[in-house]
Amino acid sequence: MADIGLDTATIVALWCEALLFGVFLVLFAVSVYILWPLSLRTTGRVNGPLLATSVSLFLLLASHAAVCLRRVLQAFVDNEPTPGALEFLSDTRQWTEPVTDLIYGLVTLLGDGILIYRCYVVWARKGWTIIPSVILWIGTVVTCIRSVVMQFELQGGEGIFASQLNGWIEAFFACTMATNGLTTALIVLRIWRSNIDVRKFGHSNLGPVIAIVLESGALYSITVFILLMLYVAQTNAQYIVLAMEIPIIVCPIIPYRC
Repeated sequence: MADIGLDTATIVALWCEALLFGVFLVLFAVSVYILWPLSLRTTGRVNGPLLATSVSLFLLLASHAAVCLRRVLQAFVDNEPTPGALEFLSDTRQWTEPVTDLIYGLVTLLGDGILIYRCYVVWARKGWTIIPSVILWIGTVVTCIRSVVMQFELQGGEGIFASQLNGWIEAFFACTMATNGLTTALIVLRIWRSNIDVRKFGHSNLGPVIAIVLESGALYSITVFILLMLYVAQTNAQYIVLAMEIPIIVCPIIPYRC
């Protein structure tokens, strides 16, 4: 089966990201309302840390979209007809490629970090419960940094599927997927155990909460798995899924995981 062209994949990816960015904006507005005016009225204080997290995610997502747009303009406007869009898009040394990957990595790390923190809180701040997740998170940090740095070291035209990058990028996807899966499972386990205790006294059922956590975790894990498989297959379709994944990382976090 013929692979989708790199130029086509880049344009479609930008369109998909812009579409999901609109969805994110709605959730971002809701989260700001919940964490600021509503929190101020109900608790008498603003939830500063979570508000700062929401704003940070918004800035990162907006920055990623802006850099992707700049990359498209450079490829199809500034570099036509020489050296050409395909040659430009294949060159990982162009600053827009590693910067977009760096922003994606930061969004992933922040999202995983929030999830680990929620797990820590749910387990009554017992540090031992998040040790495996933190180790995996550190692995994500290392593989992210190394993947971005190596892009500047590649020869022009080798592209994101260069053999030197394969292991690091695949390890990055594996680490974040494992972090999400493990941490989500720990949160669900804790809520499930609490739900058993609560129902003994005839109080409200926590089943819907478990469903929300499971659905958001499953959505992210499935998306990362698909992205990993597409990258291993070395198809340009991975650019499209990658662009869609960034809002998918953020949307479950705002406002549910916060």
